Amino acid sequence: MKFSCGAIRDHVNTYHIGDKVMLQDIKYFTDIKNRNDLEDKAVQLIILSCKAPGLSPNTAKTSMYNSNKKILLNKAYHRFFLCADAKNPPHCFALITTSMSQTHQLLANHVDESFLGVSFYLLEPNISTSKMGRYLPVFTCEDNTLLPLNPSDSSLDKLSRIELPSGTDETFYFLLDNQKIDVSRIRSPTDVSCTGLQCDRQKKKGECICIQYGPGFPLVYSFDICFEVDPKAMNGETAHVSTFRSYRTTGVFFRNFAEYSSTTTIERELYMQKKRRKQMHMMVGYINNNGGWKIIGWCKKGEVKVEGETEKVENNDVNLNLSYVYPCREKIFETQEFQDLQIYDDFNEMNANEGSDDESAREQSATLITNMEGTPITTNNGTASEEQHDSE
Repeated sequence: MKFSCGAIRDHVNTYHIGDKVMLQDIKYFTDIKNRNDLEDKAVQLIILSCKAPGLSPNTAKTSMYNSNKKILLNKAYHRFFLCADAKNPPHCFALITTSMSQTHQLLANHVDESFLGVSFYLLEPNISTSKMGRYLPVFTCEDNTLLPLNPSDSSLDKLSRIELPSGTDETFYFLLDNQKIDVSRIRSPTDVSCTGLQCDRQKKKGECICIQYGPGFPLVYSFDICFEVDPKAMNGETAHVSTFRSYRTTGVFFRNFAEYSSTTTIERELYMQKKRRKQMHMMVGYINNNGGWKIIGWCKKGEVKVEGETEKVENNDVNLNLSYVYPCREKIFETQEFQDLQIYDDFNEMNANEGSDDESAREQSATLITNMEGTPITTNNGTASEEQHDSE
């Protein structure tokens, strides 16, 4: 299949890219026989997850001189990206950068929004025989050849249902369309530490994956999400993911999210929680009945520690992780009916309703925050006074 320069975002220069680039699946770039045939080759991918700087555990590399020999590497990485091979579902691979400059180069063409769930072209990656565990190919990337696609041009040829990996070392991705979901336990978490746009807020403090830092209140909502899947895929159970957080998904429910998120506070969101839950449930139902949701994520088999054993062993649990939950029909945001359901700046309405109970409500909110975090948080000019964490 041919690569399309017209599908790449408008702000990316494509003058240096030829007109004969062919898309390959990731297996092509793991075969040492193809190392002299990488020109005008590319892979289409989706970023599923990202890990902050760390040490990659037990990366196995096949020796070029002895294909049966495995070398265990402990290679420090700056960022670890779990990626879906969009042309070869349900297989995944990893991209690793070894420095901040490499991370910047890798993501130089993608700005001002979360990269999770977004479709890219990766031009001419190096041949790699490195693996994490027994299955996951590991690639390094040292330049700006990761090219973001326009949302309208990034639709994938193949949907991918939830499929169980063969073992705990294998990771499979899934891409589901037109899904109806149920949401519950809708909350605004208080453990969010920064507002970098390159973060889906799924990591707790100390695990921040942002590569961009911005001032203001880090508004993101947390959802328990439930959706129907093939009973065989989940041992007869409905798919359920707890405490999913996403900057992009949170924005679906607000008409002026950028402005709103920069002016709200933790106390206000806690005070408005009951009302927000009602509003968001209505919008979820509306989207369910008007095209449904696109869901992208990945799954692994679970492991459990057995007494007397040195290593964990496989169990029957399947761990589902979500990267992207968004309406299938983006034109839904242009309809007046949906805009009327979206949350607008209703702080004035809230203040009018508070009346003489204003101080009591503030005290209750502050107490709730103290109970959730263990230490009190006060606010000043709409910004949390707790010391914010900048991962960079």
